Amino acid sequence: MLGCYIVGLHRQIEDCLLIWKAKNVDFDSYCSVDIPLVVFAGVEPTSSYLQNVNNEEAKAALEYVQSCSKAGDFDNLDEYFSPNKLPWWI
Repeated sequence: MLGCYIVGLHRQIEDCLLIWKAKNVDFDSYCSVDIPLVVFAGVEPTSSYLQNVNNEEAKAALEYVQSCSKAGDFDNLDEYFSPNKLPWWI
């Protein structure tokens, strides 16, 4: 997760798929890599980017991001990446 967090801090939108791939390596990674790490650049920019990538991983990531957004998982995204409050695991 720390590696994904550091990648996310660089705010290169194309890295969202690298983090998605890391999240999906195995069951333990899927459970432990937080979904906010995938949308580090924001929900809308990430969704737009994923819509324009033509592969199955991007489609799966987009569906998951959209369902998490509807569930309210990103309501505190600014706080998640705030330098004033680091995630519990750092």
